[in-house]
Amino acid sequence: MGRMKIEQINIFPDRPGVTLTAYIPQGAADLPAMIVLPGGAYIACAPGEGEPVARFFAERGFAAFVLKYSTMYEGFAPARGEPVNKNVHFPGPLLDLGRAVLAIRERAEGWGVDGGKVALCGFSAGGHLAASYITGWNGPELAVLGVPPEQLRPSAAVLCYPVTDFGILRSQQAGEAILMVYQAIFGTSEPSPEQLALRSPARHVTDSAPPTFIWHTADDDRVPVQNSVVMADALERAGVPFELHIFDHGPHAAALSRGLPAEVWPDLAERFLKRTL
Repeated sequence: MGRMKIEQINIFPDRPGVTLTAYIPQGAADLPAMIVLPGGAYIACAPGEGEPVARFFAERGFAAFVLKYSTMYEGFAPARGEPVNKNVHFPGPLLDLGRAVLAIRERAEGWGVDGGKVALCGFSAGGHLAASYITGWNGPELAVLGVPPEQLRPSAAVLCYPVTDFGILRSQQAGEAILMVYQAIFGTSEPSPEQLALRSPARHVTDSAPPTFIWHTADDDRVPVQNSVVMADALERAGVPFELHIFDHGPHAAALSRGLPAEVWPDLAERFLKRTL
């Protein structure tokens, strides 16, 4: 691989915890952009689902960006003590992602990016954020950014073991972990059925969603595989191009999945993106 330009910017001048880090091949021009959204249950951002994934896509001809969006703790790993970041409550992370899309398009020429091609790649909670964005980019919550919706339009998405329906999580999971997720997103550990439905992107898919690649493992014990199945079903019913891969085995949060059955997903996703972008 040739030399790579690495640059970090703040999405908001007054919020240093929300950053966009670029990984761009030197001398590149008109590259498609890929925004990588690590998982971490909106409590923190998992490092293994950030930079390694961005470097993979940069090596394959993308201008790759890791978005550290609003989480309960500021860094890329959970801290101890009482979390103080209230911007994690939705739609906070959604607005972070909208600002990231705008930042890339505003700086497209200097970064060698084709501003008309901005894809998302989200893992677990980051997959929930990506799915929420592709189903809400032209909705009222992002309208507060004050730009025409077309400037926020995503070109494609890659959803990696995503959370897409909180009804599935509530029916199959319990315990402290899911309560922390609820606290992060909703500001309460006991969200109403209406709140859960509002933040379940599989229930809000329309034909404005972009082409979407989804993968999951059948025995994921943290996010049930049905999350990917219902998302694919919703995309099919809306007439949105999609590709779904379910691998027989693999742990949750496996990222690039080296040495596991799902290790082929990055190559499959790359081919899908190059066909659809």
